[in-house]
Amino acid sequence: MKRILASLMALCTVLILVRAAEPVPNTMTKVVVRSVLPSLPQDSFARLPKTHYRSGSHFARTEEQLDPRLNLRGLIISNMRDTWLINLETKTANHIVDRAETFDIYMPLLPLDPRKHRKSPLRKFEIGNEIAYMIDHKAQKEELADGKQKYTLEQERFKIEVIATTGSEVQPLEVRAYQDQHLVTSLRYDDFDTSLPFKPELFECPEGISIVDAN
Repeated sequence: MKRILASLMALCTVLILVRAAEPVPNTMTKVVVRSVLPSLPQDSFARLPKTHYRSGSHFARTEEQLDPRLNLRGLIISNMRDTWLINLETKTANHIVDRAETFDIYMPLLPLDPRKHRKSPLRKFEIGNEIAYMIDHKAQKEELADGKQKYTLEQERFKIEVIATTGSEVQPLEVRAYQDQHLVTSLRYDDFDTSLPFKPELFECPEGISIVDAN
């Protein structure tokens, strides 16, 4: 029994050291974006802005507005393997643990079919990575008359357009995507900041939430 306990203690020590070895980020990105799809009613909940935070591929947070019809104010937090799907109105949450070998977090901007796009590079066209993705995939760049610029990329039945600022720190202003010539994504950016100091408390489940383990 003593030998078993010693082995378990050693295993726990290793797990703690592995967790502690994960580099702590220094900065995080904040993005506030809203859908402006013409097909959405003007009073649609889907048109309300969402605030996203992310740091690398292991920390993400999405804050939604209140939807009074559903009594739902959504908050989604991902911290490495742990994800909490939270309703701040009812103070309840589902907790999911990603037990896969890798646990990178994606925040895709396109309506991708997980069955067809599980390994697609389009998964990495995501919140906070808009401009880098277009540049990495050699998107066509066009200077616009109003001092902005537009990146255009055609990939896997999608045509993606990103309207962005110019200068040393290029930031997205609008994103449009067409699938088989149908407009499926139309977003407008209200805020975009890639240099905020990392706040670990943003990526933990808030206190006072009743949590149910979903898996």
